[in-house]
Amino acid sequence: MSFRQVVKNISYSFGANIVSLGVSVLMVIFVPKLMPVEDYGKWQLFLFYFSYLGFLHFGWEDGIYLRYAGKTFKELNPHVFSGQFLGIIILQLAVTGLAFLFSHFFITDPIKETVFLCAISLAVFVNFNTGCNFIMQITNRIKDYARLILADRILLLILVFSFLLIGFEQFKYMYIAKLVSMMAVSVLCFYECRRLWTTRISSIHDICHEAGLNLEVGIKLMFANIASMLWHFYWLGCIYFWQSLTDPRNFELPDDFY
Repeated sequence: MSFRQVVKNISYSFGANIVSLGVSVLMVIFVPKLMPVEDYGKWQLFLFYFSYLGFLHFGWEDGIYLRYAGKTFKELNPHVFSGQFLGIIILQLAVTGLAFLFSHFFITDPIKETVFLCAISLAVFVNFNTGCNFIMQITNRIKDYARLILADRILLLILVFSFLLIGFEQFKYMYIAKLVSMMAVSVLCFYECRRLWTTRISSIHDICHEAGLNLEVGIKLMFANIASMLWHFYWLGCIYFWQSLTDPRNFELPDDFY
C-alpha cells in the first residue's frame, strides 16, 4: 500500500469519527432540553442496553476480523462468508428470542421491560452491520467503511431532530429514528458486500467448523474488550470515590454534634 493511500485511509477514518463525535455532542446538548424527563430517561436506558448488543455475537465476528485481516475483498470466499453471516443472523435471532422469554419472566417493571425489548430487537441489525464494517476494514475498503459510519450517524441525527422539531418528543419516536437508521445502514451494508452473498453456501458441518475457529480466536478478544471496559469503570469509580473523600462537604458535622 502506498503512502498516499495510507494518508487517504487515515483521513477517511478520522473524518468519519470526527463527524460521529460531533453528532454525539449535538445529541447530548440538545436532546435532553427537547424531550420530557421521563422519556429522556427511557432513551438513556435504551442507549445503555444498546451499547452491549455488540457482545451478542460472542466473539464470532472478532474471529473473522483477526483471521482474515490483510486479505483483499476478492480473496474472500462467498460460500464461506455467506454461511458465516447466515449463522450469525440465526444466532442473533435465537438470542433475541431467549431475551424475550427472560424479560417476560424476570423483568417486573413494565417500562424497563419495554426498553429492554426495544434494544434487544436491534441485535440482528447491529451485529450484521458490525460484521460488514469489519469486512470493510480488513479488506482496506476504508472509504466505504467511513461512508457507512457517516450514513448511520447523519441519518440518525436528521431523524431525531426532525421528530423533535415537529413535536414528537416521546421515546417511541427516538426509537423509530434509531430503528430506521439501523435498517437503512443494513441495506447499505448488504449492497456494499453484495459479492459475498450467494445461495450456494457451505454445508452445515463446514459452517460450524469455520464458526468454531472464529469463536475460538474471537472470544479471547471479546473478553479482552470486556476486561478493558471493567478496568475503565474501576478507575472511574476510584476517581469518584477520591472526589467524595476530598470534598469537605462530606465531612460537615451535624448541628447537634456539640
